[in-house]
Amino acid sequence: MMKDLDVISSKISKGQNLNIHLEKYGRSMASLYHALSLVKLSMNYYTVCDIYYDKIGDNEQDGLYVKLYNRFHLLIQHYLDNQMDIEQLKVMRQDVIDIMSVVVSFVDQLRIYEYVFNRVEYQFRDKEEYPFDKEYYNTYFTNDLIHYIFSEKDNVVVNSKIARIIGQLPMRLSKDRFFSYVREAFSLYHGAQKGSIDDFEYSIRSTAMLSVSKKQADHTAIDEHYFDEYKKIMDILANADYKTMDAATYYKLDKELKIGIEKINNFSDNMVLLAQLVNDLYTAVLMEPYSIGSTTQTILAKEIISIINNQCFVSQTDGASNNDIFYYRKLFEKIADKFVTFEGIQENILSIVEKNEYVLDDAWDIYKDKLETFGVKELFESLKIVTKLQSGSDFVVLENDASYAEIPDNSYADKVCESLINDMQKAFKTLGQPVKRAVMATVFSQLPVLFNNTDEIQNYINMSLIQCRDEAEQMAVVEILKSMMEG
Repeated sequence: MMKDLDVISSKISKGQNLNIHLEKYGRSMASLYHALSLVKLSMNYYTVCDIYYDKIGDNEQDGLYVKLYNRFHLLIQHYLDNQMDIEQLKVMRQDVIDIMSVVVSFVDQLRIYEYVFNRVEYQFRDKEEYPFDKEYYNTYFTNDLIHYIFSEKDNVVVNSKIARIIGQLPMRLSKDRFFSYVREAFSLYHGAQKGSIDDFEYSIRSTAMLSVSKKQADHTAIDEHYFDEYKKIMDILANADYKTMDAATYYKLDKELKIGIEKINNFSDNMVLLAQLVNDLYTAVLMEPYSIGSTTQTILAKEIISIINNQCFVSQTDGASNNDIFYYRKLFEKIADKFVTFEGIQENILSIVEKNEYVLDDAWDIYKDKLETFGVKELFESLKIVTKLQSGSDFVVLENDASYAEIPDNSYADKVCESLINDMQKAFKTLGQPVKRAVMATVFSQLPVLFNNTDEIQNYINMSLIQCRDEAEQMAVVEILKSMMEG
C-alpha cells in the first residue's frame, strides 16, 4: 500500500486526476487509521481490563473511574452490535476531558506543596549525618548549573533545562518584580490568536492554584463527591503552618502529601488510558465506513475486543459475576498470546501515514472546493478529526470555538494578564510565605524564557542563591538540582 499511496499523494500534489485520486487517497488513509485504531484499541482495552481485574478484592477501584469504565464498556458493546451513537461517544470524550482538567488542578496543587515540603524536610535532617557544603553552594554551584544548561546546543532542550532549574531555585523576587515578568510574558502574546492567549492564561491559573474552584463548580454533575478525598488532603496541606512546624507534624503531613500524590497519579494514569481508548474507538467509528476492507489484523483486533467485552462486562451485567482472579489471569494470558500477530504493525502504519499526511492539508487548503464536487468532503472532514485523535495529544480539542482563531488587539492580552495578576495578589494574601514562594517559583518556570543571554541567566541564578538565607532551603536546592543534573 505504501508505494501506491506515495504515487497517489504525488499525483494529488501535482493536481492530476483529482476526481479519482482524492477518493483513493482518502480511502487508503481511512483504511490505515482504521487498522491502527483497532490494533491500539484491542491492546489498550486488554491493558485496562487486566489492571482493573488485578485489583479485585483490594478495594482500590476509584468510584468515578469505575463509572466511566462501565460507560466505555457499553459503548464498545454498541460498536460491536453496530448500534453506535457517535454523540454518546462525543459526550463521554468531553466528560473525560473535563474530569482530567480537575485532576490536573489537583496535580498542580500537590506540586506546590511538594516544593514546600522538600524545603521543610531539611530542617529535620541530622547535620552531622548530612553535612552541608556551604563553599560549594556559594562558589561553584552556579557554574555547575550554567554548564548543565548549555551542555547541549538544542534551544528547545536548553529552554526546558532553564525552566526546570528556575522552578527549583529559591524564589526571592519581590512581588512587583515577579508580576513585571508575568506582564512581559503576556506581551509576547501580542498578535497571537485569542485561543492561544486563553490557553496560556489557563495554564498559569492552574499552576497558581487559582482555577480549582471554577473547574470543580463547572462539573459538579460529574464529580460532586468523587474528589472529596483529594479535597480533604488539600485542605489539610493548605491550613498547615510551615514556618513553625515541628518534626512530628512534618512527618504526619508529609505522609498525607505522599498519599495524595500516589492516588492522584494513579487516577491520572487511568484517565490517560481511558482517553486513549475513547480516541481509538472514535477513530474506528469515523473511519470504518470509508475503509477499503477488513484485514487479518482488524478481524483479530475486533475478536479480541469482543472477547474482553463479553467476559469482563456482559457476563458481569448479566449477573454471572466471576471475581476469581485466576479465571481472569488465564483469560488474559490467552489473549496476550494473540498479540504476536500485531508485531510491528503500528510502526509500519505510522511510517506510511506520517509520510503521506501532508496531502491532507494540501487537499483541504488548495482543493477544498473539489472535495465537495467529487463527493469526498465528509471523508476528508473525518480524516481531519482523526489526525487530531491520533496526534498523541490525548485530550486535544477537536473543534475550537470560532473565536479561538481570532487575533484581538494587544489590549486583550493585557487585560487578561491584569485580571490574572489581580487574582494572584488576592490569593497571595491568604498564603503563608513558603507556599507563596512555591507558587511564584512554579509560575515563573512556566513563563516563556525571558532571559536574553547567558549573563542574565547566570545573574538570576546568583541572585536567587545569594539572597536565600535559609540553610534548610539551601540544602534542599543543592540536593534537588544536583539530582536533576545527574539524572
